[in-house]
Amino acid sequence: IFMFITPVSLNQCPESGSTEVSWGQHGENYYFWSFDPDGSTQISQRVCDLIGLPKHKVEIGVGSLCCFNHQFKAIQQVQKFFGYDPSTQDFAKACGLPLIEVI
Repeated sequence: IFMFITPVSLNQCPESGSTEVSWGQHGENYYFWSFDPDGSTQISQRVCDLIGLPKHKVEIGVGSLCCFNHQFKAIQQVQKFFGYDPSTQDFAKACGLPLIEVI
């Protein structure tokens, strides 16, 4: 079973430099479940409820998360020390961390 989340779009105003964040249209579902890996067929809400699929809580927050280059290099060194390739998700998998795929 696959979950599809509506993409967030960012529009920057050239006059003010402010950025408008929009997530779907008014009244649109922000996510849906599908049995298809490409999301071509949406599972109805009735079936989702029947089989106990969780509901997705929609929240958008504004913030900044950054790491300095020396922090990234330290993380890469730790991964290499334990025999992992930092360009893969192998270390995260071994640590049992959740994995995401950005499409």
